[in-house]
Amino acid sequence: LSNFAERVCGCTPFWSMESYIEREIRYIQDRVGQGRAVLTVSGGVDYYAELINHNLFVLCDKYLYIYDTDGKLLDSRQRGGQVAFNIETRNIDWLKPLAGDALKGLRLPPLSATGTAQVHGDTYGLQAQVREGRGRLDLKGTVTSGGTLTYDIDAAARQVNVRHFLPKDSIGLVSAHVKARGSGTDFLSAATRLKASGQIDRLQYGYWDLSGMDFDAQASKGYATLTLNSDNDLLNASVTAGAKLARKLSDVTFSTDLRQADLHALGFVDHPLTVSMCLHADGHTNLSDRHDATIHMDDIYLQTADSLFHPTDIDVVALLRPDSLHLDMQSGDLYMVADGGTDITRLLEQLGHFRTELEHQLAERRIDQDALRQRIPQLNLYVRAGRNNTVSDILHSMGYTFDVLKVDVSCDPQSGINGGGHIYGMNTGAWQGYSVKTPAYRVLARVDWNINRDHKLNVRFNKSNRKTSSPASASRSIGSSLATAIY
Repeated sequence: LSNFAERVCGCTPFWSMESYIEREIRYIQDRVGQGRAVLTVSGGVDYYAELINHNLFVLCDKYLYIYDTDGKLLDSRQRGGQVAFNIETRNIDWLKPLAGDALKGLRLPPLSATGTAQVHGDTYGLQAQVREGRGRLDLKGTVTSGGTLTYDIDAAARQVNVRHFLPKDSIGLVSAHVKARGSGTDFLSAATRLKASGQIDRLQYGYWDLSGMDFDAQASKGYATLTLNSDNDLLNASVTAGAKLARKLSDVTFSTDLRQADLHALGFVDHPLTVSMCLHADGHTNLSDRHDATIHMDDIYLQTADSLFHPTDIDVVALLRPDSLHLDMQSGDLYMVADGGTDITRLLEQLGHFRTELEHQLAERRIDQDALRQRIPQLNLYVRAGRNNTVSDILHSMGYTFDVLKVDVSCDPQSGINGGGHIYGMNTGAWQGYSVKTPAYRVLARVDWNINRDHKLNVRFNKSNRKTSSPASASRSIGSSLATAIY
């Protein structure tokens, strides 16, 4: 094109966008002078027969943009203006390919938006109402970008169906109101200020109805607080949290009055179980790889379909380091200690690899000691429990009881899994659907298993026959080397 225009036709290229902008600015300045100008714009975009219709009303101050001779913006603080808009979209999914992965998984349903937007120097304002189907979102706010960022935002959602935008997400209808005002975005800085509050009138998440929630958050002079209240059939609780924020070491305090949590309705357990408790936790963290926590739980109640349990208090101490972890828990006659030779993230990753390898080998009906041993994390676990503790009460609520439980196991990639344990007085609950003529047995077993080069497996067990009221056999023991294949 350049060859044809310049060499063949002999045209001289003198037009540029910069010269056009400069000429038009001078023209508008000469016409407007010290007055104000009104600019109206209307139009549409037709993209494969999908329309975006808009009408704009623009009120511009003099010197809306100030350019130098090259057409570049000199001082954005001189900007000023207001735009009134009324936008209606039909199908704008064509924007998704242009945005790449930024809009991946997002659906863009037909929308309508009305409101005004203002610019005055470094201050931007917006007042708008967006509608989608029966849902409505009201937005009002100002943001100042000069120096420290300041903001004042008020947003209210009414019957907004999030699934219309995120069809693969579990969030459904939302009705909520949120207000936030403050300055700064670095919450580890003492200069940052925040005051926010919100109320959730309706929130559907899958089959859950999490309506009736509100929160209040504040941050000032390096200290932040959060208060959260929930009052619905699934969760009735009050939560308070406070944190002294610093870049090197932060102190955190967390308290909750859990009046009722329906764990069955929330999907955590497959049988009716409601929990209530009071919890308090104190912690220290460097926000990187060193975390300490002390947790105390009391006033614990477990409600099943036909029983109410009141377990003893629970105390937990957790120390997480870059190369180790320590966990200590006590509750009544339950005592548990766990020590690991790596950080918690790496430990969970190693346990996941060990489980995956074990499931793979069992599916192939074989045991490869070396492959399992290589995936074993360095971990020591000791557990001792009787009948007077929280774990026993939880198992009792599920229909299981025991008299004594003990586990003492050490894991290491070099030596494998060594240790053992026992459980005495185990009762799996009433047998249902059986008559005395049905051949059925119960087995109570103690297993000592060492995954090492000898790979010894020892089992002691008692067996009882359903047809009789007494054990059919005395305690027995088996000792052998586990074969490399399971049939």
